[in-house]
Amino acid sequence: MPPPISRSDDLNPLIELLEAREDSSLWRPEEFGEILAHLLTTALEEELGRFDTALATEVQRAVEDSGLRLNTLGDLLQHPCPPLALLERLKEFAKQQRTEPRGGLPRDVAILLYYAAIAAALVRCGRRITSMTDDTLRQGFHWSREQPWTDQKTRSLLAMALAFLGPHEI
Repeated sequence: MPPPISRSDDLNPLIELLEAREDSSLWRPEEFGEILAHLLTTALEEELGRFDTALATEVQRAVEDSGLRLNTLGDLLQHPCPPLALLERLKEFAKQQRTEPRGGLPRDVAILLYYAAIAAALVRCGRRITSMTDDTLRQGFHWSREQPWTDQKTRSLLAMALAFLGPHEI
């Protein structure tokens, strides 16, 4: 079960997304690893364009403007200094995909992408792109890292984000 999300004013849309009904997509959990691997290795604009052509255009423009080599979603998450705006767009994309009832990404994959974008912003840019508490982020990073279908590079990114937040304080 995905981690609980704390309630804060600007997170209400996310809370609604994560508390929504069970995933009714056509995907089976045993396919999540393949779906994630595909997302991480497919051309960034192409993959996001399948879901949102305006987003694909925005991504292409941002990549061109940054001058960085960002061919895939995996490149974005693993780049040592990715454009923060693209990580924010990935977070929003994942949030939107979480609500797709049919044909979108599986809910759990979308949630993992959501937390991976937040983790990359923390680790690679030293910036928060969410107002979630550290405890809530820890729960999300732990949940995402523990999924059996999470790839090793993303699992490492999530571990670095957990280290960035430091230990839970009582």
